[in-house]
Amino acid sequence: LVIVRVGPYITAEVDFGGFPYWITKKNNIAIRRPNQVYYELIDRYFDKMIPLLVPLQYNQGGCIINFQIEDDTDVPLISFKDTHAYYSYLRDALVKRGIHSLINTLSWPETISLTKAIIPNTWAALEYKVDFSTSTAIERLRKHIKTNNPFMVLEYYPAWMDLEGEKHATLDSQVFAEGVDIILSKNGSINFCMVFGGTNFGFFNGADWELTYHAITTSYDYDAMVTECGDAHITKFKAVRDVIAKYTPLEPFPVPPPSSKGLYGSVIFNFSASLLKNLVPFDVVYDDLLMQFEYLNQSYGYILYTTQLHNFTGLTKPLLLPWMQDRAVIMLDGIIQGIIGWTERVPITEINLHPLISNPNPKLDILVENKGRCCGTKAGFGCSFKGMKGKPILGLKELGNWTMTKLPMNDILSDQSTTFTWLNTSTLSPTFYRSTFTINNENPLHSFLCTDNWGHGFIMINGFNIGRFSERGPQRTLYVPSHILRRGVNDILVLYWLLSTKLENPC
Repeated sequence: LVIVRVGPYITAEVDFGGFPYWITKKNNIAIRRPNQVYYELIDRYFDKMIPLLVPLQYNQGGCIINFQIEDDTDVPLISFKDTHAYYSYLRDALVKRGIHSLINTLSWPETISLTKAIIPNTWAALEYKVDFSTSTAIERLRKHIKTNNPFMVLEYYPAWMDLEGEKHATLDSQVFAEGVDIILSKNGSINFCMVFGGTNFGFFNGADWELTYHAITTSYDYDAMVTECGDAHITKFKAVRDVIAKYTPLEPFPVPPPSSKGLYGSVIFNFSASLLKNLVPFDVVYDDLLMQFEYLNQSYGYILYTTQLHNFTGLTKPLLLPWMQDRAVIMLDGIIQGIIGWTERVPITEINLHPLISNPNPKLDILVENKGRCCGTKAGFGCSFKGMKGKPILGLKELGNWTMTKLPMNDILSDQSTTFTWLNTSTLSPTFYRSTFTINNENPLHSFLCTDNWGHGFIMINGFNIGRFSERGPQRTLYVPSHILRRGVNDILVLYWLLSTKLENPC
């Protein structure tokens, strides 16, 4: 049986909560609230998707028992009236396209959220963490909706997402199981978020805003009952299943043992290619003003902003980037001067240039990475435009005449890399490394790639982007699913940089 969250906004810790990047460029649009431009996009989306789901409803012999509109009611700066109008529009949009199943909204068990979530002809589900009182949640639900609304916790969290630079999130298995027990003992229904989290492969991770910006890691393991690689959690799987067995008959079922993993040895990177010297395969745009990812029609990856300085004396000058998201590597004639970003220790918009060479007309390169658009409580446009705009200021002088190289690092990167000039030396700038490893098994197994002390970048194996790594942690290994591996020689391609001279800790 299936509950479908049709959106159009779903959070799910994916980039921009599931929205495509290009909606940010629509004139007069406002998302997640009444807005004619937004409504037209919703209608176009529902016209394509809903007809695929109509015959799959339970009342037509299918498996879908319920549809959830939108996500939780934490949309910032939107009134009760506007929330009700927006949710009603989504509800009616489903009904008129043939959805005759249950439809729900989602709410935290608090007055503002519940008041926003309650609209006619829907029911309100709850979400909360294990440290919130279930008795209080039921009390508040019944206070706002007195009849005909089931008590269901539609998102109950076995831990939480991991944020770059923060501590790895875990939750004691017994504590979580006891929380499940309390909900079921009160005749509640429960849906785990997550049972299985999985992986934000590629650049599909979103970001969160709690006081400041934090990218969500590639791993979405969530300390859930089923781990990122598909194994039963060593304690949580059994603890939760034992609780469920108290309320519904379950056949005896031993905890499945972990799947076999492939140990494929160390990878030594003998060949490197400087990013700055291998830009030929990538598209270029020229303008006196900087342009953001969205206005360059690029969703993910990186953009390299380049200009030539003139009569640069080498004296310390502040570089002001008036608008930059999310992380920028500043280089002068290919030598890294510093890294700035939302969560770096240095100021977000200022860095001093200290050239290590005497060229009076050095080339200034600024490599900006999109680390994920916000998908949490700040899911407007504030942290969803990426890159830079306007004119940076060096000292008191505005910098223009920019070359913008689009670096999406997408699924054709492996082919593009065949045009690179590969050397057996390292550089001080962002650099590609390549190598191979051999698998002798007929059927390759899941594995993990250790990235301890690797700095910052991303990794492709056989043309598949397995995700980002960062010296900030907390993630130290990247999951390598067996389906991307092959018997024989496997290719690995890494984009890497660090304020040091060499990638020295091969896996």
